[in-house]
Amino acid sequence: MTWTSSNTTVGTIDSTGKFTAKTVGTTTITAASGSVKGTATATVTTSTSPPPTPVLTKITVSPATASVVVGGTQTFTAATLDQNGKPITATVTWTSSNTTVGTIDSTGKFTAKAAGTATVSATSGSVSGKATVTVTVAPPTGTNPPTDDDSKSDEHSEHDEHSKHNEHSKYDEHSKHNEHSKHNEHSEDEDDSLEELDED
Repeated sequence: MTWTSSNTTVGTIDSTGKFTAKTVGTTTITAASGSVKGTATATVTTSTSPPPTPVLTKITVSPATASVVVGGTQTFTAATLDQNGKPITATVTWTSSNTTVGTIDSTGKFTAKAAGTATVSATSGSVSGKATVTVTVAPPTGTNPPTDDDSKSDEHSEHDEHSKHNEHSKYDEHSKHNEHSKHNEHSEDEDDSLEELDED
């Protein structure tokens, strides 16, 4: 039996009937034995490659920055993304760069221990994402920053003190003035008495 292809540019066929595609197009395959023939049509198209397998390429930690007081907690989350920026399932390991400042558990919960700064990392294989957390000391209980009302109260108190001082000064001046007037009157009375004695 003899095998032939009507368009060897599109594809060829060997003596065993194996067809090899070369370019896009159509060809007629013929099988002949003596005067008996049979034909078939072969169509060659472009191949479609399967989509690439998703691979973890990026981890984003949220929030990217956080501030926590000593004794407080902050929960971080990790978004794992493939090469196309789409979510992909991956298990991450959480670590803290400074366990004196704070520690983080397997769920991403950070516990603040001492004032300072630490870097929180979520890692899966060779891929990791990071966030920065700053730990501060909480202000003492019962101490509040001064408010506008407090300032106004202080100003009012100072104004009252100033007013009282002015009133007191005015009172002292008035008292001194009265005493001086009385002294002058007393002196005049003494002078009149002396004149009467001289006349006698």
